[in-house]
Amino acid sequence: MRRVDIIKRAGKNIRLAKGRTILTSLAIAVGATTVALAIAAGKGGNAYVESLANKLGDQNALTISRLIKNKKDPYAPNKVESTRENVAKKKAEIDAESHSFKKEDLDKILKIKGVRNVSPAVPVKIETVQSENGVKYDGYVATKNDEQEMGLSAGKLSKNNQIDNGKVIAPKAYAEPFGGKNPADIVGKKVVFEMKDAEGKTFEKTFEIQAVDAGKTDTNFNYHGNFWMNNSDGLEIAKKQNSGEMRFYSASVTTDGTRKVDEIKNEITALNGGEFYQVSTFADDKATVQAAINVMAAGLAGFGFLTLLASAFGIINTQYISVLERTSQIGLMKSLGMRKSDVSKLFRYEAALIGLFGGIIGTVVAYGITFLNPVISSVLKLQKTSGVDTNLLQPDLFAWILLVVGLMLLSVISGFLPARKAAKMNPIEALRTE
Repeated sequence: MRRVDIIKRAGKNIRLAKGRTILTSLAIAVGATTVALAIAAGKGGNAYVESLANKLGDQNALTISRLIKNKKDPYAPNKVESTRENVAKKKAEIDAESHSFKKEDLDKILKIKGVRNVSPAVPVKIETVQSENGVKYDGYVATKNDEQEMGLSAGKLSKNNQIDNGKVIAPKAYAEPFGGKNPADIVGKKVVFEMKDAEGKTFEKTFEIQAVDAGKTDTNFNYHGNFWMNNSDGLEIAKKQNSGEMRFYSASVTTDGTRKVDEIKNEITALNGGEFYQVSTFADDKATVQAAINVMAAGLAGFGFLTLLASAFGIINTQYISVLERTSQIGLMKSLGMRKSDVSKLFRYEAALIGLFGGIIGTVVAYGITFLNPVISSVLKLQKTSGVDTNLLQPDLFAWILLVVGLMLLSVISGFLPARKAAKMNPIEALRTE
């Protein structure tokens, strides 16, 4: 019997059992929709991170921190005076030594060919933030790395995106509390930071608001809501707040573009015997975020595959029932000369068509859901928080086609045993069955 004739007969048979076919196809469609959406979410999420990186990230920047490789446990018991003060002091010393680096360490990096600037993250801690109306608020201060790009809703920075001495960037959220109807109203106003020095004594320092941030993500894909000052002002304050030699816990390295970032990364990593610096590029940070997105997408796809696995048992059950209901028909076909292989093919094709219908329905539903992208973006406030409005669900036609083909194969495998049972039927015994 010709293959095309077998396929036609298979199509006719599943049409005669519309109810059973539809229900089985819908069961497959549920899993197919979930998997298709997982694929779309993975593609859209990665596209979003890529767009965000291109908008906010400096592709030639590196971030360094201390690589902790202690051969001996720094927190192991030591012979010290048994007072809480001494224990706390010892722990603080260990933390400072093992987690930080000094200015001379940064100078080594600055000497590397291709490095244009090294900007340490200066640790500054404030107690309160006071506006011109005398009201105090809580808040945080961070030092802005030289040349680091920032989105602004009001005001402007100097050349190379630098904050002037004695000035700060204020968080957008502080515009209304500081007496402004919009961010532009607080540009030029004074803000007083209350801080404590190394001895615990309170001191104040007044700054002028140079600009207001846009309330969006920074290059690390997080919005912190900090006040920002330049490294020079930050270092001056940090020296008052820290006794002894100034230490840094991270720094940003900018390059001049004459060398590949990975080459500079490897050279920094090799300093001090390769056991001192931990270096990450913007590409590394982006890859980490994208890997997390892929893991979440894979988890969602996993739930879909579980649904499809359950559907496979449904196909087996459906095909077994079909074989039992059509026992006489099978006997008649075999008595008229239909080969065992043709009978087996007939039931396998029926299973494949059920998988095809389920896959098509699932992918069509998933495609329809992608039209909700504007709603999803609005609910998540993507444009507002990051300035990037990328569709988080993006169809992947090739992957979806592979999904449908895979579902057809799964259906064929699921229908193997019922098809084998039908092919092995004795035609005489089958014809006796009413």
